[in-house]
Amino acid sequence: MPFVRVPHRAPNAQALPLPVRLLRLAGTLVLAGVVLASMLLLGVRFVVFPRVESWRPDIAQLLAHKIGVPVEIDGLGTGWDGWNPKLEIRGFRLRDRAGAMIRPLVDLPRVDLVIAWTSLPLFELRLKEIYIEGPRLAVRRDRAGRIHVAGIEIDPTTAQGDTRIGDWLLRQHRIIIHDGLVAWNDDLRNAPQLVLDHVDLRLEQSFGHHRFGLTGTPPSELASPLDLRGDIAHARARLRSPRLRRRGGLARMAAAAGARRQRQGRAAHLV
Repeated sequence: MPFVRVPHRAPNAQALPLPVRLLRLAGTLVLAGVVLASMLLLGVRFVVFPRVESWRPDIAQLLAHKIGVPVEIDGLGTGWDGWNPKLEIRGFRLRDRAGAMIRPLVDLPRVDLVIAWTSLPLFELRLKEIYIEGPRLAVRRDRAGRIHVAGIEIDPTTAQGDTRIGDWLLRQHRIIIHDGLVAWNDDLRNAPQLVLDHVDLRLEQSFGHHRFGLTGTPPSELASPLDLRGDIAHARARLRSPRLRRRGGLARMAAAAGARRQRQGRAAHLV
């Protein structure tokens, strides 16, 4: 009887069970994701990082255009925080638009930005952490009651205004400020300058839920160190700060300092 070779047929993919096909698809997607992630890491490491310092003038000019005041950056560095790229900014300053002030409006000696990979699917810059070391900030309230922060004018009596920067900051995962200094100048009350030193702030955000802690040291003759903590979930907020409630905030503290110095001046005059 003659031998007949039966032709070999490859297994039909449609005949495979559904779980097997799903496993094959999942494996293909995982492999493609690994390849894409590797290409992104290599691109950041060998293409983006070496060019960051050369982009410093363009970045400063772009920020100045967005904020509306002159921006100075002394240096840019790069690094890694685990698998996340990190941008290190040294000597970040905001200057007065008119050039009347010698000191900068904002002086940030060190800022570290850890970039989150969720920036890719969200099509928006998202940061895993913002770390600011030793910032110096000047805040002023003019005679009309408007607040001036870093060259930006805020009118507390109206809800209008550009809040894009503040909204973007509140969407970041973690913001840490260490050893800051805030100078409060109140022209409305004609009070002397109030300096809040050794300011530490930690703000964490998770799915719209914010928790923060703020500490600072005002002048010893006005108050003991401040300690403010809060837990904000959507429209509800809880603040815990007995010292702050007792003192009535920075504006009242500045007014108290002015009244005390006026009394001391009158007493010295009488003597």
